[in-house]
Amino acid sequence: MLSTTQKIILAFAAIFLAAFTTGSALLATRAWDPLWNPYRPSPERVIPAALHNIQNVQTYHIKQNLFAEIKDSEKTIVSFTLSAQSDIDQSDQNNLQSQTTASLDFLMPATAFQLKAETKTLENVSYIKLENIAGNIKPYLLLAGIDIDQINNRWLRIDPVELLALSGLEQEMTVQELQKQSALRKEMQGLFLSSQFYQLQQELPDEEFNGQKAYHYVMEIKLGEMLEEIFAKVFEQEEVNKGDVFAAEIAKGAIKGMMGTTLQKIGPIASHLWIDKKTLYLNKAAIQKTIDLNQ
Repeated sequence: MLSTTQKIILAFAAIFLAAFTTGSALLATRAWDPLWNPYRPSPERVIPAALHNIQNVQTYHIKQNLFAEIKDSEKTIVSFTLSAQSDIDQSDQNNLQSQTTASLDFLMPATAFQLKAETKTLENVSYIKLENIAGNIKPYLLLAGIDIDQINNRWLRIDPVELLALSGLEQEMTVQELQKQSALRKEMQGLFLSSQFYQLQQELPDEEFNGQKAYHYVMEIKLGEMLEEIFAKVFEQEEVNKGDVFAAEIAKGAIKGMMGTTLQKIGPIASHLWIDKKTLYLNKAAIQKTIDLNQ
């Protein structure tokens, strides 16, 4: 017959075993998923998968919010806020379709205005409508030869084929140029979403986003390396005569030097990423950066 002490020990052992089994099950199924969970996938697996998934998305809805201000001794000199929502269909790279609504608020001494805009792209032709233009910007636009009353609440048609034709290109050359632009746009998207340009700084606790749990990471953007690759791709697209190769190399060197100096002054840029835990799709990205213009 067990003594009282033995019974207490057995009771504690049973409780510990039950708690350990339950905890292990919760960790294994990731119903409980703390950062130290051994069954939790590493950021090195999640982030590249999420960036790859974005490149396979054909249709999507995106919300964008941008706020910027210039201050002098805590006094705001210039500020603007841009908000936009877009629906994009890129299933056919040669026939990008999209619809965007946007609003802009701009404020600086003696000048303030607001406007809303709507854009549509269909069969490679873009349409834009400016509406609700308010504020004291009209005199400034008139000086530039733009009459708000002539464009407010009216659709403007922008056909890239017609614009290129105005430059004197033949139709065949125009088609080739548009194909080059489409290919370059796809390459640029691939570069922006390449995991080689992002370095993990911190893994934060999961957050709920639109009712779903999401991983939360802080990433440093290797902006210098990204821009260098982008410029290389852009220069690859340009046809340079043999006699102009030296001049092109000089131009590339100057741009690279200026870019390096500017990025050094700006300093590192970090982005917060929220990635859906079930689908591994990027739900949200945010960047906040303060730059000393005196530098």
